[in-house]
Amino acid sequence: MKSNKVVEKISDCIFDLLNPVSRFEDKLREADWYPRKSVTSWKKQLSFRSRTTNKILEQIKIFTAPEIQDLIKMTVSDRPEIFAYEHCFIMRLGEPGKSGELIMYHFRRASNTITKFENFWEIPNFPSESRIVFVDDIIGSGNQSMEFVDHLKNRVSGFFNSSHQPYLFTICGTPTGIANVTEQTGFGVVCAVTLDDSRFNFYHESNAIFSSEEKEQMRQLNTRLGEHAFFAQGLLVAFYFTTPDNTMRFIWDDKRQYDDEHGKRRSWVALLPKNIEASAK
Repeated sequence: MKSNKVVEKISDCIFDLLNPVSRFEDKLREADWYPRKSVTSWKKQLSFRSRTTNKILEQIKIFTAPEIQDLIKMTVSDRPEIFAYEHCFIMRLGEPGKSGELIMYHFRRASNTITKFENFWEIPNFPSESRIVFVDDIIGSGNQSMEFVDHLKNRVSGFFNSSHQPYLFTICGTPTGIANVTEQTGFGVVCAVTLDDSRFNFYHESNAIFSSEEKEQMRQLNTRLGEHAFFAQGLLVAFYFTTPDNTMRFIWDDKRQYDDEHGKRRSWVALLPKNIEASAK
């Protein structure tokens, strides 16, 4: 057993020399909240094999501002029955200062002039047959989106009538979250990118990027940091402005107090610390 551990350690040292994590620095700096050159400190906390850590860094998907605008343009072009409709209103999901407001900003820059932009708190009534599209960054579990829709219906009496067609547009969404929002709210859901389990949910049995052993190691670490099963989507997704809750917790949960595998109390150093002001779903 000891000899195997020695061989693994030597193998990891050689791998690290040939494949230093610093080579991911340019990729990680696409996220505005990435602490420069912190990938090395983050790696030192992990008990994973070097090849596993390398795969995690390779699989992290960061949506940049230009990519977000391109995805908006593509979706608007592909869905003229919504976005080119005479009475189409685009508005943020959630309160000011959250991620919906940032996606609203990119919608203003990327979409055509036919689409109308309004603040829904200032609109007492919409024309008949209006398309009302709320925008946000991601649907993870769908829980926060559903909570906001319930809040909206309770807060604004008569906001919708039977002729209105409400939608939720996001840059990306999980199949589970999309189904939850569709079934529970009655909204149509339009996602520019569907985060299929086989490609983006690294916990899922259909995802072949990580071995069963690697998946279990990641689950155990995320659980140690406080990840609740309800939010465990197995994602490695970030935006240039924040990291979503449904991304694996060891990526974003900075300064989290936890007990390591030896029972020693430590403080976690996140790779892409969450921007609380633009918290996602």
